[in-house]
Formats: sequence, structure tokens, C-alpha cells
Amino acid sequence: MIVRLQNAGYETYLAGGAVRDILLNITPKDYDLSTEATPGQIRKVFGKKRTRIIGKRFKIVHLYYRDPKFNFVEISTFRKSPNKKSGTDESLIIKRDNLYGTSYEDAWRRDFTINSIFYDPVENIYKDFTEYGISDLNNEIIRSIGEPAVRFSEDPVRIIRALKLVAQYDFNLTDRITNSLPDTVDKILLCSDSRLMLELEKIFRKPYSSKTIEVFKRYGLLKYYLPFLNEEWGSKSLVLSLKLLNEYNSYCRKNDFTSHYTTSLALLSLPFVNKYMNDCETDIFWKFYPEMEKDIKKIIRTIFRPFTFSGYRLNSVCSTILLIKKMHQKTNITKTRLNPDYRSAREVFRIINSCLWRDEELMHFWENLSPKKRHRKIKKKQT
Repeated sequence: MIVRLQNAGYETYLAGGAVRDILLNITPKDYDLSTEATPGQIRKVFGKKRTRIIGKRFKIVHLYYRDPKFNFVEISTFRKSPNKKSGTDESLIIKRDNLYGTSYEDAWRRDFTINSIFYDPVENIYKDFTEYGISDLNNEIIRSIGEPAVRFSEDPVRIIRALKLVAQYDFNLTDRITNSLPDTVDKILLCSDSRLMLELEKIFRKPYSSKTIEVFKRYGLLKYYLPFLNEEWGSKSLVLSLKLLNEYNSYCRKNDFTSHYTTSLALLSLPFVNKYMNDCETDIFWKFYPEMEKDIKKIIRTIFRPFTFSGYRLNSVCSTILLIKKMHQKTNITKTRLNPDYRSAREVFRIINSCLWRDEELMHFWENLSPKKRHRKIKKKQT
């Protein structure tokens, strides 16, 4: 892909997280390209069938692989920083960012130095225009390009990205970033719901979601981003949720599982569903009643407020939680396997069982999800 763009006369590099991972000897999960070609020119190089131009705030191109096993590569055009404005809060937010520029200008308009490194795999050359990117990677530092308070005011989503990097790589923020956060984290409320929802999805699709929630709490972002979890911090339900999510993340990092959005949401939700269905944190909630699904969905919405899931996603998380009961009680196994959410439920089931012998609290929780002994005896007599 890079070769084709370069052969067409366009300066092109691998950029972003893929370059970070390569320098850290980590196999990248996805790849982003930056090029001087405009979206229209990119489509001419690869054809309309394999490309799709997306984005409202700025236009990028998704280039789809010929192999259906893979997804797509994201290709963006070099940009330069928009004209600076004076003011505070919402007046500083960048709403249009389509000023095309050079590779040098594009590097300097990025958020952090470790995200500004370009790599040309054809020539095997790294370009570090800020001169801090590679050294900051080696020293495990997250450094803002420009004044952090201004950069976060221009685009508050950069706060989320900074803290995600802390969670993923266990890097340290510079003092300038740390000192700016108390005065800037509330600006996340100025972002559009769609952008914040996209970041939420990215968080729960990655195998660092439990640690990301903890980092958000540490730096004061959680109360603005996921207020319910902030209010529940330290409760038995949230402690249990994070234990389960952390166990799942560790499996995903070892490639035992592929990090799945629905599974992550179900693991975080399960202890809260159990708590609020019974108004306590340990009693069994599996006794069926007509409004059960409706109540579970209401609890899930409460956990993740102010975000709103699609009907498909909400149904999938609810179905996963209900399937756990059937798997645990070994009822209707053949029919259960035909359910489209069986994979997620099976993963949740395995995660819970893998934690049992290391956590007495979880064992007590799991035992309370079992059917009553009296019902088990009746079933044995019938067979």
C-alpha cells in the first residue's frame, strides 16, 4: 500500500500506534498511514471498490483488504494546525481540521510526541520531527506537543487518549500534563456524544479496559466520563466487576481470547445486575419473571450513562448475561449453543470459573448464582 502511494508520487508513511508498537517490539493490531495524497487521490490509486471516505470533522479513507479475514487500513492526509484562536473553553475547540499540510506540519499538529513518529518501511527510515518521540518512548514518557492546557482545550478527547496510553503502556505523564489535568478534565463534557461513544467502544475493545477505568479514576476523569462507576468506586460490585474484567483482559493479552466488546460490557455489568435485581450484592437474581429483560437493560443503561447503546448491542449484552444462568445450570445446552451470543456467554463463564479458586468473594458470588439445592434434588429424582 505504501509502495503504491509512493510510486504514484505521494510521500507516505506508517504513523501512529503501529509505529509505537514496532519500536516497542510489539506486534501492531492495526495500521494507519499518513500521506500527502488527498482522499480523492487515494481513491484513484486504489479504486472506488476498495476505498471509502468517512468522517465529518475531517475526511479519512478506509482501504479494505482483499483478504476478507482482515479489516481495513486507515489512511489520512497530512494536515497542519488550524489558525490559533484566543479565548477559553468551548471557543478553543477545533471544529474543522481539514487544512492540508506537509509531513513536518502534520507531525507537529499531533497530540503527543510518541504519536508523531513516522516510519517508511520501504527505506526503513524513522522520521521524528519533534526530536522527542523516540527518546520519550525509550524513557516511557507521555509528552504533549505544545502547552497541555491549550491542547486539551482544543480537543478534550486528547485527555482520554493520554490516559489510555498510561493504562496500555504503563508510561508516566510529564509534570506539565499532570498539573494541567485538574483544570481541564471537565472539558470532556464539551465533546460530542458520538466522539465520546467512539472512545468508549475503543476502550472496551482493547485488553486494557480494567486498567483504563482505574487510570481515569486516578486522574479525575471518571466522574465526568462514567459517573456511575465513579459513584460506585470501592463498592463490592465494582471491585468484583474490575476483577472479572482484568482477568478477561489478561486472557486477551495472551491471545487466549480476542477482545470482544459485548463480553467486556457483560463482565462489567454482571455484578451490578445481580446486586440491583435483589437490592443486595450476593443473592441469586435468576428467578425468571416477565419484566426481567427490561429491568436488566435498565441496569445496563444506568451503569454506562450518559452513553446510549444501540438496540442490537443492548440486546446482546442482556442476552449474554441471561445465557450464563443456563450454562451454569446446564439447562437446554444444545439450544443455548445456537444463540448468537453464546460465544460471549461462554467466555464470561470461563473467566468466572478461572477466578473462583483465587477469590473467596467471587466464589461466594458464584455459589449464590447456583439454583437452590432443593431444585437440584427434585431434578435428580425426576431423572
